Amino acid sequence: MRSSKCSLSFLAPLEGILFNIDETICDSDPLHYYAFCDILQEVGFNGGVPITEEFFIKIISFPHWEHQRSLKFLEDKEGYFRRTTTTQEWAAQVVQMGLKNKGLSDFVETIVLGDDCERVKPFPDPYLKALQALQVSHNHAFVFEG
Repeated sequence: MRSSKCSLSFLAPLEGILFNIDETICDSDPLHYYAFCDILQEVGFNGGVPITEEFFIKIISFPHWEHQRSLKFLEDKEGYFRRTTTTQEWAAQVVQMGLKNKGLSDFVETIVLGDDCERVKPFPDPYLKALQALQVSHNHAFVFEG
């Protein structure tokens, strides 16, 4: 009989499992698509004609725009997305509803939203805040990232 050792055994005793709900439990891409549709119309892209989902998937990188304009647009789009989709109460309710629908509410002790932190991805601040709220050591926790 061959013995196998769990690759996470070095975390024992396991105190916490952290994950980004948006990429492991749900998918916010449809919301980003709608944010892109609105802001592209707002700036007059494509003569104001709404983009299709196929266009969003294939061409949204704006290869024909100069680099600075693309970066500025993406910053504006992200701001628009946050303005239209997240207030603390709304985001918390969406997360809690998603967890409840997946039968996971009883397994989640704390929720940290992007708005709870000064910095979000690629910075680890939301995970560090969750560790602090849970009073869990980073030496005894692991993170699922989508």
